[in-house]
Amino acid sequence: TFFEYPRHRERGGRAMAVTLPMAATAATSALCSVAIVASYCVFPTLRLDPATQLMWWSLVDGLAALIFFAQYVQPADECAGYAFATQLLMLTSQAFFATFAIDLVHTLRQPFDRVSNSAYVLVALSVGLSSAILLDWADVYGVSIFGFCWVRKMGQGEGFNWWLWGLFYIPTSVCFVIAWYASLFGAVRLRRGGLPRSFAARERSTNALQLVVRVNFTFFCACGLGYVADLRYAHGSLPWLTQLVYSAFTGKGIINVLLWWQIQANSLFKKARGKAKDERRHGLSGELELSSRNRSFWLHSIDMNGNNSAGSLALESGGTSVPPTAEHEEEELAHALRQEVLEVTLKGIRTGVRRTADAMEGGASLHTSDQYAVLGGGIDVFPFYDYRPQSFARLRALAGVDSSSYLHSLSERLIPRNSPGGKSGAFLYTTADNKYLLKTCTASECTTLVRVLDSYMAYLAESPKTLICRFVGCHAIEMYSKRVHFVVMTNVFGELPTKPNVTYDLKGSYVGRSKSKKQASVRLDNDLAHTLWLEPEMARLLASQLKSDADWLTCSGLLDYSLIVGLVNRRFYPALPRPSASVLCARNTEGGGADRQRASGRPGADSQRASGQSVADSQAGGQAGVD
Repeated sequence: TFFEYPRHRERGGRAMAVTLPMAATAATSALCSVAIVASYCVFPTLRLDPATQLMWWSLVDGLAALIFFAQYVQPADECAGYAFATQLLMLTSQAFFATFAIDLVHTLRQPFDRVSNSAYVLVALSVGLSSAILLDWADVYGVSIFGFCWVRKMGQGEGFNWWLWGLFYIPTSVCFVIAWYASLFGAVRLRRGGLPRSFAARERSTNALQLVVRVNFTFFCACGLGYVADLRYAHGSLPWLTQLVYSAFTGKGIINVLLWWQIQANSLFKKARGKAKDERRHGLSGELELSSRNRSFWLHSIDMNGNNSAGSLALESGGTSVPPTAEHEEEELAHALRQEVLEVTLKGIRTGVRRTADAMEGGASLHTSDQYAVLGGGIDVFPFYDYRPQSFARLRALAGVDSSSYLHSLSERLIPRNSPGGKSGAFLYTTADNKYLLKTCTASECTTLVRVLDSYMAYLAESPKTLICRFVGCHAIEMYSKRVHFVVMTNVFGELPTKPNVTYDLKGSYVGRSKSKKQASVRLDNDLAHTLWLEPEMARLLASQLKSDADWLTCSGLLDYSLIVGLVNRRFYPALPRPSASVLCARNTEGGGADRQRASGRPGADSQRASGQSVADSQAGGQAGVD
C-alpha cells in the first residue's frame, strides 16, 4: 500500500527504500534549509547570534534531506555511499544540537569568552565524520529499519543491533542529557533576581538559545516516544504512525525554519520596541517623523584583556533606525562588561581602603595580597585582590591623599578616556574630580610594581619633587574566570584649571615615535617640532630631577618609561595705553584740518597719506597684540 514498508512498489527490480511521505517531507525540509541559508546570506541584519550556528545546522539538515529525497528518486543497488552520507549528516546534526546547549551554558557562565562559530562547526563535523568512517569500516551499512540507507537492519540470528545504538542512539542520548541540563540551568539562572548588566546585554541571544534548545529537545522527545510506541505497542500494525515517525526524522528542516523566523521576529520586535522608547525619550510621539538630520550613536570597544579591538563605531541613519548587526551586539556586550567590571572594581577598592584603615588603626597587618569577596551587580560574588594594601596606604599619605577624600573620589562615576593608554592598548578612566586615573595593566606589570614597591616608597620619601607617577593602589578582580588587573595613580594634570590642549609622550627616541591613528590625542617625539623654552633655573631643576629619576629606574631594572608633557595654550590680550585728552584734541584738530583741506581743494595729500598710514600701523599693531 501507500504507507507500507518493505512491501511496497519496486522500480527496476529494486526495492525503494524511501516512501512518498518521507520523500515529501525531505523535499520540504530541503527547501526550508535553502530559505534559511539564502536569507542569512542576503540580509546581514539576520546574522545576529545564534543565527550563524542555526544556519550551519540547517545546512546540514538540508543536505540530509536531499540524501533522503535522492534515495526515493534514484534508489541505489548499494547503500555504501548513501549510508556514509546519512551517518555523517545525522550525527553532525545531533552534535550541533549539543553545541547549542553547550553554548547556552557557556554564555551564562562566561560572557567574556565567546567560542567562535567555526569551532562549533568543526567539532560537530568531526563527530559526524568519525562515526561515518567507523560505519564504513565496520561494514554494517544497508537498508535501515527507518526505510533508508543507513545502519542496516539486523536479520534473524544476528542478535541485538548494537551498531545502531553505538553510532546513533547513545550519542543522541548524550546530546539529550546535555540539552536537558542546559535548559534547566538556563531557566534557573535567568529567573533568579539580580542578574548583572552583562546578561541583560545578551538577553536576546540567550533567549534565542533557550528557544532552540527547548524546541529541539521537545521535537526529538516526541519522535522518540512515537518510535517506541510504534515499535513496542503497535508492532508496525499502524502504517500511518510508522510513516509519521519516519517522516519526522526527514523533516527536521521544517522545525529549523520555524525557529529561524521566530528568532528573527523577536529581534525585529525588540528593535521596534527600542525605537519606540528612543522616540519617547526624545519627546517624539506616534506619527511624528524623526528629524531629517542623521543621528549618530557612538560605541567604544576596548577588549578587557587590554587590546583595542574596534576603536569607536559610528552608526548613522537618515530618519530611520539602524538595523542591529552581530558587530553592534558585541559592542553592546563589551560596553556592558566594562561597566560591570568597573562597578565591581570600585566597590572592591572602597572595601579595601576601609579594611586597611581599620587594620592600621587596630595595629593589625594584612596579607601582601589581601583577598576578599565583592558582591557584583546581581547576586554573584567575585574574588577581589588588593596587593600590598598597607604599603599603598603609606604611599597615599606621602602624596597627601587622605582616606576620606580618596573614597569620595572613587564613589562617583568614572569618565572614560577617548584614547587607549599607549601602544599597550590599556584603557584608562579618570575620576569625576579628575584627581585619579584607573588603568588596566598586565599581570607581569602588576608583579613588577609589587616587587619594587619598597624601593619606590623610599625614593618618594627622599625625592618629594620626583616626576615619577604616584601609584596609590594596585588591584585585581576575577570575573567569569578572567582576572583583570588595575592600578590607580594620581593624575599629573589633575590640579590644572583646564586640561592640556596638547599632550606629548616623550622617550628621547626617533624610531617609531610618530603619532598614529589609535593615539590621535597623544603626540610623540617626532611630532614635537619646536623647542620648549623654560626659565634657566627651572630648566636646571628639571634636568636634575629627570636624571635622578632615570637613575632610580635604571637601578630598579625598569625600562620603557617616558615623560608626559602637557601644553596649555593661553591667550593674552594686552591693554593699549589710553591716550590723554591733549592727544585726542590734537588728533581731532588734525582730522578737522584735513577735512577742511579736502573741502577747500588745497594740497594736503601727503599729510593725509601719512596720517592714514599711522592709523593703519596702530590698527595692525593692536590686532597683532590681540592675536
